[in-house]
Amino acid sequence: MEHNYAAASVSLDIDTGSYLEYLPEPTVFNADARYHQDVTLRIAPGGCAVFGEVVVPGRLARDEHFEFERYVSQLRVQGEAGLLFADTTDLHPAENDPTAPGVLDEFTVYGSLYVVAPAEGSSAESAVTDERPEPASLSDALHERVADCEAHAGATLLPNDAGVLVRALGHSADSVTDALDNA
Repeated sequence: MEHNYAAASVSLDIDTGSYLEYLPEPTVFNADARYHQDVTLRIAPGGCAVFGEVVVPGRLARDEHFEFERYVSQLRVQGEAGLLFADTTDLHPAENDPTAPGVLDEFTVYGSLYVVAPAEGSSAESAVTDERPEPASLSDALHERVADCEAHAGATLLPNDAGVLVRALGHSADSVTDALDNA
């Protein structure tokens, strides 16, 4: 990439009683790439969405580890009453070492899986809402599903009782994708 940057903007609406899975293939960066991703999910009461992403920071077979220039991914999830949560990933290897402890450390591939099923404004019309597990038990169940994976992964509650986030770090796209698939 000699000039400018690549960008993707995704906006998805999940209606009452709807279920959406948006799980694109892993994003692999070429050397010098600059990429900005903006994702907005608007979810109605009783809706459920599973959104995932896997980021491979270079063509690993060519030893292009962290040779991209910048990666920014912004996720915003709107519920009936407004913003439920936002999550931003900003990797800029030239300025901040992504292999530092507390960032990616020894790992090269990064993945996230958001299971969004907000409790707000529950609707009796929705079978999804009627069967919605408590977020804490869902987090525990997803954590168990990824505990023995090759990638290092864990699950945590999302703010505002919105659902659960699973994060995975690994040495290959396959190991991270497998962990998120298990979740």
